[in-house]
Amino acid sequence: MILKNDNVTPLIGNEECAYTILKDKILLCGIEQAWTDGKISFRKPLSCHLFPVRIKYYSDFRAVNYEELAICSPARVTGEREGLYVYEFLKEPLIRALGADLYKDLCIAARELRKNKTIKK
Repeated sequence: MILKNDNVTPLIGNEECAYTILKDKILLCGIEQAWTDGKISFRKPLSCHLFPVRIKYYSDFRAVNYEELAICSPARVTGEREGLYVYEFLKEPLIRALGADLYKDLCIAARELRKNKTIKK
């Protein structure tokens, strides 16, 4: 659910982002592609870079939540096949949002949880 003050980009029919482009049958961010191509000097908003992860701010902590959406199912299938976890795929935006030290701690915690087989891909 999108709240009134959430920093998000507009959606087309409550589906893909209005800035989505299609390249080789893959949906990409038009803003990120323009930045990569050197056509603009700014990256896409952090909320988009983190998608489908959302960060919710509380008075004493931040909650990092994964939002499982149908539009992301091809990425989940690929991640499962390649043994890639969401936090690994989103390394760059998570570091951008939380910092390198916290990302390192996340990786350590995830390895420990996997040792105990308490998380799944």
